[in-house]
Amino acid sequence: MCGGGPIPQQPTDFSTKAADDLRAGNYTLAAGEYERLVKVNPRSPELWSNLGAAQTFSGNCHHALDSLAKARALNPALFAPWYFSGLCHLQLHQEESSATELKRAISINPKDPNAWYLLAQAEGNLGQLGASFSALVRVLSLDPTRPEGYYQGGKTALDLAAACYVRVGAGRGPSAYAYRLGGERDAVQGAQELAITSYQKAAELSPRDPDIHFALGSIYLEEGKLPEAEAELRKCLDLLQVASAGAPTVWTRLRLAVVLARENKLDEAKGIIESLDPTQFEVSEEFEDALTCATLFMQTSFGDQILKLALQRFPDDPAFVERESRISSVPGADARSPGLTSVGSSLRFVTLANAPQGNFVAGFFESPREYHQFREAFLHNNILGVAKMLSMRMVRLPAEPAHAFVLGEVLHWISFGLYQRLGTSFPESEAAQMLAAENFASSGQQDKAIEIYQAMLDKDRSSRELLRALAKIYWTQGRWDEAIKVFQSLLDVDPYDSTTLVNVGRIYSYRQDLEKAEANFRRAAELDAKLFEAHLGLGETLRRKGEIEGALRELKIASQLDPANPRPHYALSQVYRKLDEKQNADVEMKAFERLQANAAPNSSQAADRFVPVE
Repeated sequence: MCGGGPIPQQPTDFSTKAADDLRAGNYTLAAGEYERLVKVNPRSPELWSNLGAAQTFSGNCHHALDSLAKARALNPALFAPWYFSGLCHLQLHQEESSATELKRAISINPKDPNAWYLLAQAEGNLGQLGASFSALVRVLSLDPTRPEGYYQGGKTALDLAAACYVRVGAGRGPSAYAYRLGGERDAVQGAQELAITSYQKAAELSPRDPDIHFALGSIYLEEGKLPEAEAELRKCLDLLQVASAGAPTVWTRLRLAVVLARENKLDEAKGIIESLDPTQFEVSEEFEDALTCATLFMQTSFGDQILKLALQRFPDDPAFVERESRISSVPGADARSPGLTSVGSSLRFVTLANAPQGNFVAGFFESPREYHQFREAFLHNNILGVAKMLSMRMVRLPAEPAHAFVLGEVLHWISFGLYQRLGTSFPESEAAQMLAAENFASSGQQDKAIEIYQAMLDKDRSSRELLRALAKIYWTQGRWDEAIKVFQSLLDVDPYDSTTLVNVGRIYSYRQDLEKAEANFRRAAELDAKLFEAHLGLGETLRRKGEIEGALRELKIASQLDPANPRPHYALSQVYRKLDEKQNADVEMKAFERLQANAAPNSSQAADRFVPVE
């Protein structure tokens, strides 16, 4: 050895130090160590994989992809190179490549929840909400302690439900399902008079459907219109008994007993309760109604008995857990049960009360066995069990209104259940705070939402999701200066985000700064040549600048990317009029009018990502 000089490190020493740096989060140092190691041993797929991982974490995705490609070439059976390649492509907004490589990673290790979570993000960004939902269900099945899984799962389920609801209303002529849907949504939002009107219209179209009369009776009960509630619930009982001599009527009779007790018809109400066997109750709502009757009858011991059975059947139900410590026999207590008009209550009634034959819920499923499995999970509030069943049927949303209604209602119910689990089990998580901020924003309390987002950003200035959420609040309020400032912070973190570039372009367009609008739209189109909004924005901006040839080119591209969208055709008609090409202008205007007449409201996640057009 040379005296006086440092002893050269052996590769094993480099490997140990690199691994230690990687585990400690010193990613740049780790990448440097692994670069030295691969020079010594360029045939090691593990070393190339670790180098790629370190480069990914240090934000150097382009170099990481090269390293990871070498690792895959040397050993395509390794999980990590496919996983980190998928992560890099996702960060670079190359979602198709990301999804492809994450699926390969999952084929090697299908039990890794992180890979499924990234796949859900990639599929969601591609507009494949069904595939995204299925991946999120797998995440929660593999890791039920992951708060962001409940948050994203609830959000995606709600977007899918909205898409189903569009199909419910898209049929020809008035539909009892559309009025059912309108009634339930109005009731959940507290607009009871509107809900009553919707259900009355549904009853006119489908007078022999007992679930409609049950819903009407429940809303009348909530409104304190007791004679009307009694009449509707008795009609519901009659229809159930005509339909089938053995039709389950327990829930209907329990709700009728609540009405009768509040009308002070206590003998008849008690007679109904005494005729029922609480051990045969199937759904949580039946226990809730029985507890309400116990309160009205001032029968504490009966209430204790019912609550004990409820907790045995539904031990994790927050309403029963809370009620265990406060069941009351105070006269005149509020007799309205939680869940009288809850999300999915119409479907729960049909599933509980109707035989599978002729049951529009059962008709959604492919076999009696599949329906029986759904019924068992749905009525016993097994959110993930139902979600797993539906996740296998998300390739295509149903076009038939009855099936779209069923799927939309169940997805809405799943969303509510996942959000409830998030709030009760992980109240301090970032995901729960995100949900709270969204709820404040949607209820008009934007300042509270901003306060939550700012506090979260103080802990993590690089969170893309938080920055996007904060920017959205500012743009919905027309606070363009604040919105642009947040968008610029987002572009500092994520310079390849074409959606943000489109949003900045739109804001500059609103402010008549066409040069900056053009620069942002053009950069977005360069990053994502298939992004409709980028080409449309660029075409519109060029038209306003008088650059007709460029405008024509971009607007034609936009019309090819989204042939069903009317907006490019209207802009093209304006360009052709400018060119004095009347025939082409008329053709484009007719195309605009035809497409505009058939345009459905856009309820997808993508529409929610963009600053609205002028």
